[in-house]
Amino acid sequence: MATAARAWTFSIGEEDWGPVCLLEDESSTPGITILSEKNSFDPLLLIGPYKAQYGTDFGVKLKFDGDDESELSGGLSEYFGSIAVSIGLDQIDDLLRSDTLTITIKDQVQQTVDLRGAGIAVRAFLKCARR
Repeated sequence: MATAARAWTFSIGEEDWGPVCLLEDESSTPGITILSEKNSFDPLLLIGPYKAQYGTDFGVKLKFDGDDESELSGGLSEYFGSIAVSIGLDQIDDLLRSDTLTITIKDQVQQTVDLRGAGIAVRAFLKCARR
């Protein structure tokens, strides 16, 4: 298992539409990835794998350090085979200043993710996505 400081990684990948910025938590199960087209800030939180009992559209809550909570709409990404949630700069900022993220899908807590040590990878992601 990766330590918190090494759990979050940044990389540049390639998808059908071109280069993408990837922020991944390598220690979480299910996997968590934040993806944005390079030079085009439009981050998508991917939580995999998708489970059929979720349906096609459902609520996703992101709770940071037990305080700040974002209620967002999630859905099936057939392309990635995972849950997809559009997130914004507020949620990215929360990643930078929080120690934990709890993800709730359809009012059931799915997992709590350690954010300690994620700052370097998050800042690299922002630089890549926002040029």
